[in-house]
Amino acid sequence: MKTKFKAYYENDEAKIQEIWENCIFTFDANVLLNLYRYSDVTVNRFFELLDLINEKIWLSYQAASEYHKNRKRKIKEQLDQYGYLRDELGNTKDNLTAKLNNGFDKHPIIDISKIIKEIETGFEKALNTIEKYEKKHVAPTNEDKILERITSSFENRVGNDFPDKRKTEIITEGELRYQIKRPPGYEDRKKTHPDKYGDLFFWFQVIEYSHLRKKDIVLVTDERKRDWWLDQDSEIDTPRPELINEFYEKTSKALLIYSTNRFIDTAKQFYDIPDIEKTVEEITDVKERDNVYVNVRGDINAISESFRKHYEAIEPFRDLTELGLTIPRVPLSQALLGMTSEQLKALNRLWLKLDPFVRLGYRLTEPFYKYPEAPIDILTEYTEKPPLEDNEESSTESEEESTDDNES
Repeated sequence: MKTKFKAYYENDEAKIQEIWENCIFTFDANVLLNLYRYSDVTVNRFFELLDLINEKIWLSYQAASEYHKNRKRKIKEQLDQYGYLRDELGNTKDNLTAKLNNGFDKHPIIDISKIIKEIETGFEKALNTIEKYEKKHVAPTNEDKILERITSSFENRVGNDFPDKRKTEIITEGELRYQIKRPPGYEDRKKTHPDKYGDLFFWFQVIEYSHLRKKDIVLVTDERKRDWWLDQDSEIDTPRPELINEFYEKTSKALLIYSTNRFIDTAKQFYDIPDIEKTVEEITDVKERDNVYVNVRGDINAISESFRKHYEAIEPFRDLTELGLTIPRVPLSQALLGMTSEQLKALNRLWLKLDPFVRLGYRLTEPFYKYPEAPIDILTEYTEKPPLEDNEESSTESEEESTDDNES
């Protein structure tokens, strides 16, 4: 029974140590790309660990390809944050000084001009600090020390690409797997070809390399989607059991899957790495922010599926040229007709969760570009509505909106 349900039997400490001593360590592209989001200290700790296990590391062709393809984009994302931060500081300063001028400009004792001058000096100092950080940050076209260290670490340790025939076979199998939501990869099914099969190419390359070398695998990924993990919110990462079982069925070898923070936290049991706790803490912080983003994106897609049946037959359509796609523009009142109170409350909860990340500039627009069915206009209009308290208020709001539209 144990061999048929491998995923449901936890490895004890002795087995985990045995695997770590004799395995191949392999990394998803997102692990390498996330290095651009960490401090220099954390990046150094990661490569120090790679040096300690260098004889046992290997990178699939798919992971290496995706890293090189997305490297400059990831760097640019980090550089863009400086501009965003400058804009936020500028807006905050302007709003603050405006409020002070309006409220205290005629006060008999408070010298508001002096206070405003001190505020402006403080903001100017902060902007200078940002500029210093920005100058130190690597640009996509400049020397990239992370790229150099990755290239050095994985020299002669990268797998080969699949031949076209094998890719075709995987794509054919992938279509069937995605239909029944067999992991991994089905969460990418709405991506364009061939990107939708990237996770599957990666997965099969790891399986075939393990089979070839007859080695257990420790796979490190910062993928957060539901086709890799059972529960993204859990402090303990639990891989999908289908992955563990399929891997064992095809290789007769063990597979351990870690996120980067768990990988480094586990490594401290076997290797001496200084200041490892701070490294784990920083990487965990990045992971938790990604978890929120993935969960919100999942909520958006689930709700959009529910909405589509309510508005897909409604005209007219309007070309949203600023987004480069065409979707229905539907008055909120029409969109709400026929929806249950539970759907209304789900939408409200979504935006309560979404709002702080929109205000912080967190990139939550990606789902709308990837999924044309997402009801952008409905969601945008709904943000202006007050939270729903109960079923009665939900249906009352819908009736009032409908009445207003009919009168107009």
